[in-house]
Amino acid sequence: MNDRKTLSLDEVLANIDGIGQLIRDHAPAGEADRRVDDEVMAALHEAGAMATFLPPRYGGPERSVEDFLKISRQVALYDGGTSWVVTLASLGHWMSTLFPESAQDAVRNANPDAVISAVVAPSSKAVPVEGGYRLTGKWFYNSSSWYTDAAVLGAPLMNEQGERECLALVLVPRDQYKIEDTWFTVGMRASASNCIVLEDGFVPDDHVIRIPDVLTGKSPGLEVEGAQTVTATSLQALFCLGLIGPILGLGAAALEHVKAKMPQRPVSYTLYPSQADSVAHQVELARAATLIDTAHLHAYRGAETIESAAREGRLLTRVEIGQVRADTGWAADCTVEAIGKLIDVHGAGTFAESNPLQRMWRDANVAARHAAITSSSGWEIYGKAMLGSTVPVSIFERAGKVVD
Repeated sequence: MNDRKTLSLDEVLANIDGIGQLIRDHAPAGEADRRVDDEVMAALHEAGAMATFLPPRYGGPERSVEDFLKISRQVALYDGGTSWVVTLASLGHWMSTLFPESAQDAVRNANPDAVISAVVAPSSKAVPVEGGYRLTGKWFYNSSSWYTDAAVLGAPLMNEQGERECLALVLVPRDQYKIEDTWFTVGMRASASNCIVLEDGFVPDDHVIRIPDVLTGKSPGLEVEGAQTVTATSLQALFCLGLIGPILGLGAAALEHVKAKMPQRPVSYTLYPSQADSVAHQVELARAATLIDTAHLHAYRGAETIESAAREGRLLTRVEIGQVRADTGWAADCTVEAIGKLIDVHGAGTFAESNPLQRMWRDANVAARHAAITSSSGWEIYGKAMLGSTVPVSIFERAGKVVD
């Protein structure tokens, strides 16, 4: 394959299709083992699927947010859990670019392909010591945990007086943390979303960034030569929207699976020899397809909102952030509803363990419940922003104040 830095989006998508059967064949084992097979991970790296948002200075491409969603979506056509790993690794690449050059080099000089996971939700306390901070704590739902070389973790930053100063992100190398095997779920099992444990871990000063600085466009990573424009966009908007790609792909995969099977499946207890001949089934198929189209349109609108702000060199407004959050939640809701309709069309045979549709259903429903995706929070943030309310909803909005 070509150098990943020069691969076009179409080439990456074609490469994913080229290993699609490999991904699909390993999906049942990935679910049983609760991790993506090493052979699949190696193939994803080679295909260029894992390089989105990897800085060009380390051999990565320049990709847009929409490109990112399309790559995650393409992998999910073959397996949702595998796509979630690709997605979170890509977001880890992006979040690592928020840190100073020295911290990025410390992680990537030995391995430019280093996988970095992220848990933004704050845990523990970063207590100041000479040259940095000490942390002890647990960070749950660290997707792609088994493959990581480092992790970006959220933590309240303490000052010398023992008071909480602000919310921070810390970049922790793999040798500083342990992985506790906690991911026992009914969906997204292959995502390896385990718990990261730090016991008196030391994080040097240059591996700590304050979220208020990131939110106001003062991220240390912006000073690094060749920094990508997407680095300057909203932390909240990109982190939330970035999770929708696997859900889009699961919806598209479910639609194609059901549509392909309809001509061969009778409608039990009726005179229809084929679901494709039933008007009721035709209507539900069309409704599901329209919901999936709607999800894609809102997701790509959110991507364009983020990209346009980056092109203009400005931060997103609160209303734009709210709209992206609302777009994300609505896209997830539409997809989950569509998959439900497709299951109604396909019938009770969906729930045979051998039927991949039941895994798509479980994976999509688990993914859509991620706290950064859920529509109710997104709508509240959007509604408050449209009305000019200053009442904070998310941890990002409160990042510059005391974190409970």
